[in-house]
Amino acid sequence: MFHFTNHVVLCCIFPASLGGWWSPMARAQETTLHFRADPTMIDVTFDRARVSPEDVKRWMQLADFVSRENGYQVPPSLGLCRRDDPRYVGCGTGQEFPDVHNAAVNLDDIRKNIAELDRKRFPTDLFPVVLYLRQIQYFALWANTQQLEFLEKGNVSALESVFQRIEPRMSCGMILDQTRGISDKVAAWNLVRHDWYNCVLREEMKQIGPYPHKAWQSFLSAHGIHEHVFQEEVN
Repeated sequence: MFHFTNHVVLCCIFPASLGGWWSPMARAQETTLHFRADPTMIDVTFDRARVSPEDVKRWMQLADFVSRENGYQVPPSLGLCRRDDPRYVGCGTGQEFPDVHNAAVNLDDIRKNIAELDRKRFPTDLFPVVLYLRQIQYFALWANTQQLEFLEKGNVSALESVFQRIEPRMSCGMILDQTRGISDKVAAWNLVRHDWYNCVLREEMKQIGPYPHKAWQSFLSAHGIHEHVFQEEVN
C-alpha cells in the first residue's frame, strides 16, 4: 500500500558575476511513497524529475521487508491454501496432504514470480538483488516440484534430484534413508516436508547467503532515493 506526498522545490542558478539575472533549473519534485510490510513501514522519498513513481513502485518490490511480504523472498509452499483467494479449494479442511490443485496454483505463482524478476525490467545496478530473489524462486520451484512428485508417486528418487550445486544424497542422505524405511504415508510426508525441505534449504542458503543489502543501498543512493524504515506503533 502506498500514496504520494509531493513537495515542489524551485532552485536557481546564479552566474558567477551576479550580474542581476538568474536562470531557473528544472524543478525538483520531492515525492514520498509509503509501503507497509506489517509491522514494518517504509517511507521512500525521491525526486520525480529523476525517477518516475511507477519505476519506484516496481523497484521497491525488491526491498528486503517488501520482498518478504510479496513472495519474492518467501515463495509459497506446496501446501499453502489462502481462504480469501478463489483459486484455492478446500482450505481449512484439515487435509493430511496438500491438495494437488492447490499445489499447482502455488507452483504457478512461483513461475509468475520468476517471470516478474526478469532482469530486463530493472536497471543494471539492481541485478545483484534481482538475481538473488530469482535464485530463491528457482530453488523453491525445484524443491516443491520434487515434493509433489514424491507425494503423487511415493518415489524417494525424486528427492535425490540434483539442483545446481545441491546434492541431496550427499547432504541429506540420512533423511532419505529414513523416508525409505517409513511405510506410513502421513509420517513419510511429514518427514519430507519438514526435514528434507529444511535440509536442502540450509544448503541453498549457505550458497546464496543473506539478502544483498549493500547492493540495495548502493542502488538507492545512485538514484537519489531515500528509504526510511520504521516500526508502526501499535496502540
